[in-house]
Amino acid sequence: MSSSPVTFSPTQTVQPKRKVSPVDTPGVKWEQKGHIRPDDLHIFIRDKTLRDIINYSKTDLWREVGGVLVGGYYLWCGVHYVEVDAMIPARYGESRVGAFKFTHAAWADIHDRLDAEFPEKQIVGWYHTHPNLGVFLSEDDRFIHQHFFSQPWQVALVVDPIANQLAFFQWRNLDVEPCGFFFVRGEPTTETTPKPEGQV
Repeated sequence: MSSSPVTFSPTQTVQPKRKVSPVDTPGVKWEQKGHIRPDDLHIFIRDKTLRDIINYSKTDLWREVGGVLVGGYYLWCGVHYVEVDAMIPARYGESRVGAFKFTHAAWADIHDRLDAEFPEKQIVGWYHTHPNLGVFLSEDDRFIHQHFFSQPWQVALVVDPIANQLAFFQWRNLDVEPCGFFFVRGEPTTETTPKPEGQV
């Protein structure tokens, strides 16, 4: 992968990799947060990653800060899902009161770090903060998502570090809507095997 900035066009097709869902992985503890529709993209985020995002969101309680979500896009038992395994802060992003933007310098830094630290991972979405404003996507946020995270498996996470609130958003019918997610604790064990694909 090149270290130059990359954007995703709406016509680009990325196929999911086949991988056992955390729901069917022995030793993994998970908790559903919010409502998840049967046809939703399932979002799994690990406890450490969520802690890292929350801690970073508290570094500036006045201006908005953000970054990207790193992980993978997968398919298991007919269910499409993403795993959020890490985050990369947009250290050179444009942080203002009530607004956050990715700059060219931020994208270059993000992709350099992606190549160096997570060479086998993808950018599965982005996150940013709304200090004391609540968790929603503004028109500017929607513009960013539509132009830089246009794949149907790319998600958004908004955190209000003052109100201690957060919400995920995903693509539904050409719009970006709030959705539930799975909070994952623990790692797979080696003593048992997952259920075969297709088994209930």
